[in-house]
Amino acid sequence: MQNQAKELRDQGLSYEQISKKLGVPRTTIWNWINKVKQTFTSAPNVHVVDQTVKQHDNNLYDLIMQSAPIEYAAPTKSVVRQTPTKTSLIIGDTHFGSESQNVLDIFLQTVEEIRPESVILNGDTLDMFAISRYPKDVRYTVTLQKERESYHRFLKQLHDVTEPYGTVIYETNANHSGDGLEGRWWRYLSDRIGELACLPEIKEKLSYGNVFLPSSEWSRVKLVEWVELVPGFLVMHGDVVRRHGGYSARGLLEKWFTSIICNHTHRIGMSSQRIPSIGSQQERIIRVYENGCACDLNPLYASAANWQNAFSVVNYSEGLIAVETVVVEGNRAAVGMLGKTIRA
Repeated sequence: MQNQAKELRDQGLSYEQISKKLGVPRTTIWNWINKVKQTFTSAPNVHVVDQTVKQHDNNLYDLIMQSAPIEYAAPTKSVVRQTPTKTSLIIGDTHFGSESQNVLDIFLQTVEEIRPESVILNGDTLDMFAISRYPKDVRYTVTLQKERESYHRFLKQLHDVTEPYGTVIYETNANHSGDGLEGRWWRYLSDRIGELACLPEIKEKLSYGNVFLPSSEWSRVKLVEWVELVPGFLVMHGDVVRRHGGYSARGLLEKWFTSIICNHTHRIGMSSQRIPSIGSQQERIIRVYENGCACDLNPLYASAANWQNAFSVVNYSEGLIAVETVVVEGNRAAVGMLGKTIRA
């Protein structure tokens, strides 16, 4: 039956279609087809950090050596090529290390059925709690290596699912992850190695992309500040936090006065404003959406958090934008664009 599953996949059938055809759970189908590719190993990359850094801080050196790039096999080239749709799927605040597997499973199934041109991982992909300044309980702290391994398992599945139509994968800089000024990674390195971080070779070797993203040439992940889906409609992590869902969206709208999908707040909300025409300025409506989160709603460091699991499906055919917020409740979510409920 495993061989039959592989043959059906080569014919262009989705994991969901194969699952229904063979009467086997979708996760089992994925494991059969990708079983040869599931071993994650840290590639020997001793040159990641030079002797100067090693002498400066042995603990930092050990951390970097644990974070050598993870290598895994390239996705198998599909015999049947498919055309992506004029859509983008946006998921953020996964906080790998405390991610919600149900949300990720539902997201991957939705990606496979919609076949988007792009997937945007909208910041705080890794939590990086181990290198944060917050008080920690050693009984529950997840290592940076574990966070990264969880992230790469997800990336491996995302690359495999989207290989037949070559989806572009973006990750935006944020306050937990990424190469931005506000990110935890470079704030931690700056505290540890100070002026050494200014050396070009150090900046390159210790960059977030070099350490935390797939090192293989076939990787489609691009680290960016933001993505502009159509002129005037941006996807960014965001930096405004107000008390309730929708309030933060309003704050971001008043800051940038353009349409945005943001994460950061872990909540769902939306605000809009009509900009009337005057002089040469045409009338327009700007909209800002808060995109929920894809992490555990009951983290160890917060109680009764007012967070909601969700991701967005954005259709931008003919230059117009239609945004659907897919709310994940437990192990299921209704996806209006597909006209069905998807279960983890």
